[in-house]
Amino acid sequence: MNSIQDNIKKLSKESEARTSENGNLQKLVAEGFSRKTSVIPGIMNLPSKGSPKVVNTNAVKPVDYSKGMIDWAKSGNIDLVGKGAPYVAPPTPPEPEGFSFGNALKFDGVNDYVSFPDEPLFEGRTTLTMSLWAKIPLVGGNFQVGSRTSPDDIFALFRNSSNSNGLLLINRASGSGVGSYQSYDLTKFNLYDEWAHLVVVFEGVNPLQTRLKLYINGVYTGYNYIAPTASPVMGDIDGNFAIGAFTTAPNYTNAEIDEVGIWHGILTDEEISGLYNNGFGDFATNYQPDILKRYYRFNGSGSDATLIDEGLDGVDGTLDGFTSPPEYWVEGGLVIPTDGLQLYIDGSEIGSYPGFGTTITDISANGYTGQLINAPLSWSDTSEDRGAFYFDGVNDYASFGDILNMGTDSITINAWYRPTTSSGTGWIINKVDVSPGATGNRYGLLRLSGSFKLRAQFIANGGTLISPNTTTQMTVNQYQLISVVFDRAGSIKFYINGVEQPLDPAKSADISAFQGESVESYATYKFHAYTNSDGVTPAGITAGGIGAVYHYNRVLTQEEIQSIYDITKSIYGY
Repeated sequence: MNSIQDNIKKLSKESEARTSENGNLQKLVAEGFSRKTSVIPGIMNLPSKGSPKVVNTNAVKPVDYSKGMIDWAKSGNIDLVGKGAPYVAPPTPPEPEGFSFGNALKFDGVNDYVSFPDEPLFEGRTTLTMSLWAKIPLVGGNFQVGSRTSPDDIFALFRNSSNSNGLLLINRASGSGVGSYQSYDLTKFNLYDEWAHLVVVFEGVNPLQTRLKLYINGVYTGYNYIAPTASPVMGDIDGNFAIGAFTTAPNYTNAEIDEVGIWHGILTDEEISGLYNNGFGDFATNYQPDILKRYYRFNGSGSDATLIDEGLDGVDGTLDGFTSPPEYWVEGGLVIPTDGLQLYIDGSEIGSYPGFGTTITDISANGYTGQLINAPLSWSDTSEDRGAFYFDGVNDYASFGDILNMGTDSITINAWYRPTTSSGTGWIINKVDVSPGATGNRYGLLRLSGSFKLRAQFIANGGTLISPNTTTQMTVNQYQLISVVFDRAGSIKFYINGVEQPLDPAKSADISAFQGESVESYATYKFHAYTNSDGVTPAGITAGGIGAVYHYNRVLTQEEIQSIYDITKSIYGY
């Protein structure tokens, strides 16, 4: 028995050493091993959107590391009676389930809204943050989230006929008739008919110009107009909080809404950016959960008529006016595939390009930056290229440096592209260097010279150039999602708007013979040019527009390419 106790003491000391080395495992257990989950992994499943939180009855028994290994031994993993069963290490907790938008509510603009009991939420606040995802139509309709008793008592984010081009933030002190107003033109941000992340921050101690702030897709937008006086404290708003309408002067919402969170405090710029998560979203419970008063994930489906609050208050909402289930429960905010995403450039995303300057930022996990050379026209200059970059064919191109070598990987490149000329070869996206010192290795997506057919180039280990092209052509002066797949175990394939395109039978597309050979290019990754024979200057500059680029280090299926098209097509007029 003494030897068993000695073993237990030894294990306990090892546990204490492990605790010291890892910097407080007790805290990690309390926080669920990760800031990305609000429950302890293995004990409570973090649910995907659309399903309730449920206890995992098959979960491994929890282990309290802070008490050393004695409790673990007593739990049956070490035989204290003397049979000498070997020590069994605590199980590795499973990875928490990732964030999923799941469902959202679609409000018809006639009489749909979500009502809540009369519980204090905004009254007397000097700080407040409200976050939500919304898909607001460009034409017609209102949008309301907030509280209103009368024209003088209001806190809301809304749109109505008086600010039809954008959103209006209002905070009026009770009975004063004045307040802080900020109006935002959403057409500037190209957000209509697209899922957008909106965050309102109220900080009463701030000067008038920043007392109310609106963040769109993770970025603070500034302000357009503000009233000359504004209370630093929210008024005594008697009207109940509502989503989709006000309890007085309803102005029913015509929009889709998802993921509403309200904090009694201020989220930082970094936390707001984290909530947006480059358009992929994150749980509100991962950000200051101790002050998260309300959190509505819109988990419902079918005829569900209750909106569950997962925040501190636990104040559920009731769906009023909704008919014809499940039509009002719709698919929530959509995201492009992220597995293998190596570069994500999007002219319509503020985080990728703010609409000015020469720096464009990759909003994938890699965070590459590129330079617009000779300042190509941006989305703010022409209606055709709003949310995109237009290259003039004279001296415009973009360069990212020596990134994204193919190595032995397969790759898929997708781009929203607008061809404007058939003159010469159109070098759309490539990593090509034709200088004598280059390896000869290359890959690229091009437009075939003298036409609007798609073409690819591939050379591995200085070998044979493989350069197939389509027999079909792109539509001139129109954005379309063009995709090329370099399948190292098979062949090169092309897609336009998610549809695979036929190939010229006279040109081989088979690259399977080069499987396992590394494609390492010295060239810089470029849009609308390649690296010339001197190894420095650009060549092959051509005119055209690029709206977004999604570069993966794997083969995407047709279904995945189709999903990118379906999620982003409305930006480009489809």
